[in-house]
Amino acid sequence: MRRYLSRKFLVFIMFLYVGQGLGQWKKEHAFDYKKYGDTSNGKASKDSLVYFYYENKIVKGVGRVALEGRTPSNLKVGHWKEFRANGTIEAEGSYKIGSYIQCCYAGPCHWYYHYRYGKWKYYDVNGELCYELEFVPTELRIKTSCDGGDDLLFGLVKEIPIDYDDIVTTDTIVKRQKVEIINDIGLVKMVPLNGILYWE
Repeated sequence: MRRYLSRKFLVFIMFLYVGQGLGQWKKEHAFDYKKYGDTSNGKASKDSLVYFYYENKIVKGVGRVALEGRTPSNLKVGHWKEFRANGTIEAEGSYKIGSYIQCCYAGPCHWYYHYRYGKWKYYDVNGELCYELEFVPTELRIKTSCDGGDDLLFGLVKEIPIDYDDIVTTDTIVKRQKVEIINDIGLVKMVPLNGILYWE
């Protein structure tokens, strides 16, 4: 009886050990792993300078996007400037990219996204500096088509600078933490709430 219990215990310990490494194995062996090179630092191996335009041909944004081979993606990386339709600057700051695991038809696959990090400057309609916010990469949970979801990094505002506490409201923080991205299902917004990242 004692020998039988010790074998069961040993099998249980081995199962725990293998299970702990399974998540990393899943990430590294998922379809399209390293699609944009090593993104562990939030940067793509290759990127390209791009301009986005409004329908009236005024620049909407200028910055870099990750390259998939030689093809530009919709993933913003590095420093960006974003403009209003009247041509005045609206915001400037930096983006990083990350990924999480989805369960796709061919098996586990990576879905990539971008998020704000570091200091961002926001301007009024006349192009004058209005306030600055610091985005801190924070681990959040996201529900996916895989059981249990996945963890990812996303830029959150942890505090409102004292200089701007009469200008920046909680509504401002919620608005600025949202990130729009075009992925396989179209244009979506990523919204952080209570430690979980939601699609809107």
